[in-house]
Amino acid sequence: MDEQQEKQFAKGFNSGYIIAKYLPDLAKTMTKDFKPTTDYMQGFLCGTEELSLERGRELRTIRGRGKGKERELGKDL
Repeated sequence: MDEQQEKQFAKGFNSGYIIAKYLPDLAKTMTKDFKPTTDYMQGFLCGTEELSLERGRELRTIRGRGKGKERELGKDL
């Protein structure tokens, strides 16, 4: 990938990430049956997927913390 392609990918990635974060319904509509044909479009799709991955990691972390506390509470009873 040359420098111009990398710039287009990065712009698309940032756009996809921001739209997915603040307008998730729009991002879902835009990427439904989405077949990227340009570097920008590929970046856009990757940006929306990255936000989904980050949110999934956050949920697992939060759920993991809660389980530990529940176990501790159970021991005290």
